[in-house]
Amino acid sequence: MMKNRQLKSTEGILACLLTVTAAALLVAVSTTSAQDVARPVKRAAAEVAVGGMTLEERLAWQKDLHAQLIAEMPEGALDDPTNVELTQQDRDDLAEPYMSGTPLRIGVVKTISPGVEVVNGKGFQRGVIQETKDGGFVWAMTVTSPEAKAIRVHFTNFSLPPNAEMFFCSPSGAADGPYVGVGRNGNGDFWTRSIASDTGVIQLRYKEADRVKISFAVSDLGHIHARPASREAEGAAAADTWPCADNAPCLIDANCTSGTPADPAKDAVAKMEWIIMPYIYTCTGGLLADTDPGTQIPYFLTANHCFDASISNLETWFNYTTDSCNGECPGSLVHGGTIPPSDTVGITVVATGTVGDYTLATLDEDPPAGATFLGWNNSPVAFSNGTPLYRISNANFGPQVYADYEVDTTTPICGGIPRGDWIYSTNIQGSTMGGSSGSPVLNRDSEVVGQLTGCCGYNCADDCDFVNNWTIDGAMASYWSAVEPFLAPPTLTLTGSCFYDPGMTQPVDPVTVEVTNLDTGTTFQASTAVNQYTLDLGIGTDVNAGDTLRYIAKDGTNFINVTDHLVTQGEIDARSIYLDLVLDEFYLDLTDFPMYEAEGPDYNEYTGPAIAQMTLNYMYWDADEDPTPPMTFDDQGALYTYGIDHNATPGLDYLDLVGMWHTIQDYRPLPYSQYGYNFSKRHDTDSSQIIKQIAQWIAYEIGTYGGHEEGHPLHVPGVIAAYGDYSNWMAVRGIHTSEDAYPLPPELDVYGFWVNDPFPASLGGIGENSYKTIAEFLATYYLPLTTGDAYDGEYVAICEPPETDGTEELFYVASPARFTVEAKEVIDAVRNQDSPPDELVEEANSWIVKAAVDGVSEQLIPYDDAFARRFARTVPGTPLFVTSSAGADYYAVPFDVAVAAVSSDLTSGGTAVVVLVDAEDGRFKEASWVKRPVAYLPVSKAEALEIAREVLEKLGIDPAYLEKAVVELVHLESTPYYPHWRITGKDFGLLIAQNGTVTVTK
Repeated sequence: MMKNRQLKSTEGILACLLTVTAAALLVAVSTTSAQDVARPVKRAAAEVAVGGMTLEERLAWQKDLHAQLIAEMPEGALDDPTNVELTQQDRDDLAEPYMSGTPLRIGVVKTISPGVEVVNGKGFQRGVIQETKDGGFVWAMTVTSPEAKAIRVHFTNFSLPPNAEMFFCSPSGAADGPYVGVGRNGNGDFWTRSIASDTGVIQLRYKEADRVKISFAVSDLGHIHARPASREAEGAAAADTWPCADNAPCLIDANCTSGTPADPAKDAVAKMEWIIMPYIYTCTGGLLADTDPGTQIPYFLTANHCFDASISNLETWFNYTTDSCNGECPGSLVHGGTIPPSDTVGITVVATGTVGDYTLATLDEDPPAGATFLGWNNSPVAFSNGTPLYRISNANFGPQVYADYEVDTTTPICGGIPRGDWIYSTNIQGSTMGGSSGSPVLNRDSEVVGQLTGCCGYNCADDCDFVNNWTIDGAMASYWSAVEPFLAPPTLTLTGSCFYDPGMTQPVDPVTVEVTNLDTGTTFQASTAVNQYTLDLGIGTDVNAGDTLRYIAKDGTNFINVTDHLVTQGEIDARSIYLDLVLDEFYLDLTDFPMYEAEGPDYNEYTGPAIAQMTLNYMYWDADEDPTPPMTFDDQGALYTYGIDHNATPGLDYLDLVGMWHTIQDYRPLPYSQYGYNFSKRHDTDSSQIIKQIAQWIAYEIGTYGGHEEGHPLHVPGVIAAYGDYSNWMAVRGIHTSEDAYPLPPELDVYGFWVNDPFPASLGGIGENSYKTIAEFLATYYLPLTTGDAYDGEYVAICEPPETDGTEELFYVASPARFTVEAKEVIDAVRNQDSPPDELVEEANSWIVKAAVDGVSEQLIPYDDAFARRFARTVPGTPLFVTSSAGADYYAVPFDVAVAAVSSDLTSGGTAVVVLVDAEDGRFKEASWVKRPVAYLPVSKAEALEIAREVLEKLGIDPAYLEKAVVELVHLESTPYYPHWRITGKDFGLLIAQNGTVTVTK
């Protein structure tokens, strides 16, 4: 039942106002209310509904359904209807004068007698059953209620098997259904939609085999009645000129206005009808937008005095208007005619209150397509004298009417309705009547600022008395805090704890946590305390359901957690995600490890001295801590000479394992006991045994034995010979494993390594810094020696980890494939065509770039802040397909510095990063980058062709053959970042290296 609301009805207001003199009325000039509290002004823009059916679609659907039901109507079903009649008391109740501030009563609920109660297929005494052409059956029962303009029926204990359907229709064209299962509300208890008729047919379709599974009762009928004409003189005259009858003469048909701030409300306002036994009521409400642009929640604003609880039987009719200015009524249920079916059924209250007289709810079904979600503004207007206001409402359960007002701060105040919580205004033109309650009131910007409570004055029985009456609206500003969580959705709060172990016994403190929305690319820093983190993200702005959030938690040293979390709608609704993060990965990247290029004249010969120079200068001193170091190592020539002199293989041009060991070991800081550095030669036919040593050596903190002096690094890289010989030494400066590699655990997952390659970037290529997945490291770089010396067939390294028993197991974690089936089809199509269309090439390139970006985003960026900062300033170039002599074809994806990202250490237009992805499945292989961008590739395709032209001329071959030559990039036995150009034509073949040298292959 409706709550008894003090001094809101006309009867209550008059009882108060007519017993005192006008001088005794309170004049609000200093009233304080909730909306006086200072708060930021919030507002939302209107938006158009994209779901639901249009009116035309709904009418067409109803027409088709009605035709189907009439075609299957059992013969004689209309001949013996169950009659439901009003009593005189019912008529008297419906004839009572409308009281302002209460919902308009438009009908009564009557018990159907005799009713129908079917239980497990038994009880079909009423109605008619007839077999259908498809072998099924139709049962139909007719009910009628004389004088009704529309009726609804009430089902209880409703339960149908999957193949059975219930419907409700009129003989003349209205229809609704099917009702299936346990009904709309999921509990076997629901009301049908209204049909504009005094007669309705309940119709059930079923299979005979399912009859025993059918149960339902038809217990009540809702009778919507015509209100008797109650107006004298001018009221009666108005009824003659406006077909909707019984409207006050000052009401303005909304179809007679245009260009007003109320125009958007015409598509947002709906007339409402609902049942709370024993009566049927009506009010007006309107759709409201929220601040989340990614969703359209059908928020619906009306008055608390209309209802304050969810009502599953509430119906709405949107855009319910005359057909033209003062034209035909669209079939008001009160005054006759054929109305369209209701747009929605069911409403769920989310916030309601008596102060401000508001109810905010959500419609249980989508509003019609094209409806407007009104914008709103929570700024206070109750004390802004003269502020114009505007309204569209469905007065008298009929078509829309228009009214406008001005805020009046000089009006008397009705008891219990203080200015501030309510807005008092004076009518300028137009008015409202019973049924208008709850209609939104708008400001000059078409923003909702409140909703209609009713009349306050001396003569509320006269809707057109603008001298003695005032309009009062509940002020949104006063109840804003209650509706804010819905209209301006609060943030999604991310919280949790960080631990080192899954058992959550070892908290992480300090810890840093950042979260990246992978769908938007925006990164947010969480606040942390002890091992806790918290972060608020704006719903609809920072995050939406379906977004993927990447959490990265670090302890500031070597441990990390990287977790991708798919945000669910349930989490959005709960406004919270709680996620504990276990820092279960270990990474150590010595980003301050120096980089030196191998110097000439033979770069290969000098890779060894360059690596020795990097290692010695890194571990020897820190100028801030030890300003007077014993010596520095800037002369690669001297280091080369020393290494050659100590090689195990006399006459070798490169530093072999022994020569490299002597160069680093002999020049290491002395004495050993002071700094803790020592090196040894490691070699084994099993690569995993050496990788264990490298990983453990890098993770080991120098000084565990022998002490350590501040200013000298705790961790030192390992050194390896790459490509199976001594021509290209590399430094392994970082590791990425599942846990700390020192001491070696029984099992260790290995993901990849950071590597410094001294092969000169001055050639114009990439190689200053590099990260290689473990699979690529083993497949391309770390190979058994083919040197013919004592270490032939073995994997070698220079490092000094503690000894192990060799029983620890390594597991190499593969990088995942990244080409989807769709991507693979497009990429293969391009590679298999001599001249693929540009559009196809562009699409293929986009997939390849995506694989490169996804690879580094997931496997490198979280672990390497320096790389992440550099990569963020780049834009992808054109992927280059490279054929590998080893059969492992790949794409090299260059990333060039964006002009907008240029800073003092970057040069616009150069390549800063190159990412390699596998050509077959798109898995991430490796990435390399430089501080100062370079030209990539140093020898372009055009330059390679020019070089080839010159060579062919010298060979006496017609250069015109180049026009039909095949030009491709091939990876031979050097670094994959410097592929050769292979140019093959009639009777010739050329290989052009990136330093410009040419090899004639035929």
